[in-house]
Amino acid sequence: MKEVELSAKISEDQFNFLNKKLSKDMEKTSSQKRFMIRFFKEKVDVRHPLDIRYKWTNGIHELVFKKGALGSQSREECIVNLGKQNQLEKFVNIFSAFGYDVGNAMYREREIFKNDSIEVMLVKVHPFFEMEVESINGVKKSDALKNIKNFFEEINIQPLNKADYQSFARLKDKQSNIIFKLKDFPKPLIENDKWRVIMNNTVLSNN
Repeated sequence: MKEVELSAKISEDQFNFLNKKLSKDMEKTSSQKRFMIRFFKEKVDVRHPLDIRYKWTNGIHELVFKKGALGSQSREECIVNLGKQNQLEKFVNIFSAFGYDVGNAMYREREIFKNDSIEVMLVKVHPFFEMEVESINGVKKSDALKNIKNFFEEINIQPLNKADYQSFARLKDKQSNIIFKLKDFPKPLIENDKWRVIMNNTVLSNN
């Protein structure tokens, strides 16, 4: 499946305004809590063309593969639904055996809205806020991007280009995420007060 998406870094005021506006203008589909670990072989690199993540979202576990660097307008995506059973440690061990050395853990809270052509995700990434807009109706890439850009113009927000998105991703790595050696898992997370609470409230909550 091809994912066509643009993103923007927004302020807290913009987040609150859009949350109210989209609640009136679109269908709200869900509120989500999401814990993720992205796997890297040697070091975290936002430009790497292969994005592999273990995700927990509202009690559902997934393994997600995306082909294309962060910030690309279009990426190939494959999602493996693992159901409600926690298999995180198993996949950490599998990727370690395949030569992956580094994990990048992330936590997000998302409000999700949609209309006939796009899905809009308002995301809290403490201490930041962002918006992701994705095409959902299977149209060709040019039409998908047109629908997404029209929405950005309507709300007077400029989407991030690839370079700016990757700079924002590096900032989140420093201030929002936690990077650790896979061989040490889960020690770096459970010995960190913030991440122990996040783990217990997300990926470990339905063990």
